[in-house]
Amino acid sequence: MRRSSLTAAGVALAVAAYGTLDAFDMVPGVLTIDHDPSAPAIARTVQPSDSAAGGAGGSGSSPGSSPSAVAPQPPVVDPSAAALPAARTSGVTTAGLARALGGPLADPALGPSVGLAVRTGAGGAVYGKGEGVEHTPASSLKLLTASVVVDTLGADTRLPTTVVRSAPAAGTGGATATPTLTLVAGGDTLLGTGASAPGRIAGHAGLQTLADQVAKALGTTKRVTLAVDTSLAAGPDYAPTWDPAFLAEGIVGKVAPIGLGTDLVAVGTPGVSDPVDRASEAFVAALARRGVTVIGEVRRATAPAGATTVGSVESAPVADQLAVALQRSDNALTEALARLAYRRVTPAPGRATSFAEVATWVRGRLAAQGYDLADARMADVCGLSPGSRVSARLLADALVRGSTGASPGLARVVADLPVAGLSGTLAERFVSGGSVAAAGVARAKTGTLTGVSSLAGTVVTADGELLVYALLADQVPSATGTLAARSALDDVVATLARCGCRG
Repeated sequence: MRRSSLTAAGVALAVAAYGTLDAFDMVPGVLTIDHDPSAPAIARTVQPSDSAAGGAGGSGSSPGSSPSAVAPQPPVVDPSAAALPAARTSGVTTAGLARALGGPLADPALGPSVGLAVRTGAGGAVYGKGEGVEHTPASSLKLLTASVVVDTLGADTRLPTTVVRSAPAAGTGGATATPTLTLVAGGDTLLGTGASAPGRIAGHAGLQTLADQVAKALGTTKRVTLAVDTSLAAGPDYAPTWDPAFLAEGIVGKVAPIGLGTDLVAVGTPGVSDPVDRASEAFVAALARRGVTVIGEVRRATAPAGATTVGSVESAPVADQLAVALQRSDNALTEALARLAYRRVTPAPGRATSFAEVATWVRGRLAAQGYDLADARMADVCGLSPGSRVSARLLADALVRGSTGASPGLARVVADLPVAGLSGTLAERFVSGGSVAAAGVARAKTGTLTGVSSLAGTVVTADGELLVYALLADQVPSATGTLAARSALDDVVATLARCGCRG
């Protein structure tokens, strides 16, 4: 049965309902976070900021606001409740696709360097144009990183943030000595400042809940010193290949193994100078609300062996954290999760891990997963650095691992990609003209750099068939620019949505 088309009234309602979600996707890295309204109401929600916004790596406005101020938002797609359509025998033909796509792919706004790979939902190759040629992927590179992170850490793994109490040192007064607490970072950079909120991703683990546990364990002790242990995934917080201006512009934030969900960058708002300090300051304030005073400066130190755990909170599952990273196209969050995954399998506590080292590891893991990397290069794992080159074929191969369920974790990631015309970086795309054909039925990871535009995801055709696609254009003419290239990309995907393409 052919899928019924969206009516103009239906699209108008969707635009009205989600028009406040602000997906700008205008500058390098591009990012908005919103929920997929196509899913049924569920407990899991993504609420890292109080509004959605976009830009080269940043999220909504008011990044420092309290999680309690987050406005109600629609639920995120839960792939266990709303899976992608089941793969079936394909009726789409290469000849049919070639006829349908010839015009859209010839749009001069795409420029002369275009790569497109189209697969059936079961993984069969049905169309390609320059699909094996390496192109600059921009943020669509994050799909490959997500494949490695979710398979390494596990989709349901939760990241702990722990506090331990050290035994008093000899000669310091024994039981009467001021105890030292150590806040041990476990990779959660979406901590909340208030109580843990199980219905959220950002703020799922709350520092106030952690402080409540610690205060109870301390009993009558009301004065402590505090250290922060970031040794699990230590490393530089800013890649040398990133323009220093990107931080001030809100394109990318600092990379750290602990941080606040409200500090995710927003385009036009500078990223915080030190996520670790921000998290420790919030924890000090949470302790103070329970009558516990931190004496002196908070220092950086490794938790001593034998220390006693006095409190612990856990993040939302890794797959949900990846959903935030991909919906927002958040560069720092993607890098932080990849660094953590690397250090989980190659532990080296306290040793600084470079961005290039993580990128090399991710590429190696992709090869071990069976991907044909050919001449693929990764300058970082988020797509912001110059020098990354991957093919449309490689991105399509990753998406097929999700669409077919070959990687259950990646299937969850693909199901959480932004939805055309409704959520994330696609909230304000596919809402007018011919591109409306893909509204609500296409999902994609976007990518934007100067001269580069990309889309990679899934789409359901007019005949109800699931297709996987990866589309890269990395010589976008400056005369027409990003907006025209984006429109041209959307037309290609809308053509797939309209197409029976059977002969």
